[in-house]
Amino acid sequence: SKPGWPCPCQLIVAAAWQAVTSWSEVNAAGGLVDACGLAEEVVQPDDFAKATATDPSRAELAPVLHLSPGSTSGPLKSARDLHLHPSLATLAADGTLFSSAWRVVLWETSNLSAPARRRVIEYVVDRIVTRRDQGRRPWTPGEMRKEVKRAVLRLAEQEVAEARERARAKRRVSITPDVDGMAWINALISDVDA
Repeated sequence: SKPGWPCPCQLIVAAAWQAVTSWSEVNAAGGLVDACGLAEEVVQPDDFAKATATDPSRAELAPVLHLSPGSTSGPLKSARDLHLHPSLATLAADGTLFSSAWRVVLWETSNLSAPARRRVIEYVVDRIVTRRDQGRRPWTPGEMRKEVKRAVLRLAEQEVAEARERARAKRRVSITPDVDGMAWINALISDVDA
């Protein structure tokens, strides 16, 4: 082969490394969950008026991850999120889903209630397993996003309608001054209007 024209074995090796990356991320997330638990442990300080509630595991985790306690929130939330859905974690660990795909599933369902989210994720997992068992190619992240959105609309229709109404109430336009007599205009508007 030559650059730009890989041989089949190089393609297989590249895909295998992606599967190993996904497996590694799932197991790294499992390590975080083992250390810190699936649910955020909230501690209320004695002097509640002067402090906010915290998850003490973030402070314990921060030094070993070389992060600040505040920066551990993201990885810890992602780890807990994935491991709350074991069937999705299994597909990610066995290489059926690469990181880019299972992250889409979690992101696109993140605004649902826990029961609705479980329903949607289990439905999508079943569809993924069916495709795999039929020997069909996996969805790309873009196709996965569309499939999850369809499942959300089908299985959580009422929640989607309520979420849209709440989001509509948060519409806004903001202006942020910039340098040299310029300014930025930002608008949060409905996707149809956009």
